[in-house]
Amino acid sequence: MGACSNEELSQPPVPDYSNTRLSKHVHDNVHGNIYLDPLSLKFIDTEQFQRLRDLKQLGAAHMVYPGAVHTRFEHSLGVYWLAGEAVQLIKKHQVLIILIFRRTST
Repeated sequence: MGACSNEELSQPPVPDYSNTRLSKHVHDNVHGNIYLDPLSLKFIDTEQFQRLRDLKQLGAAHMVYPGAVHTRFEHSLGVYWLAGEAVQLIKKHQVLIILIFRRTST
């Protein structure tokens, strides 16, 4: 059903220049443009992930609040972006985090 094995996903992506979809930018209403790398696109292009387009994140709230409509697909892309931002901050402040951890653990 479109599932990938761990072995396939653990391999570094080899650029396929015959395929123009190496990466992609999508627009999110909350976070703006989100860059999707080739490995992320492998996950997003699966049948299971695409199914999220049909699921409402807020359930039946749109019946009461017509503007409260977004899908789990959109929500997942936003979570992907936020996780990427968190990783970048950790990388940027890695030395400081290690120093704080060492001081608090003694």
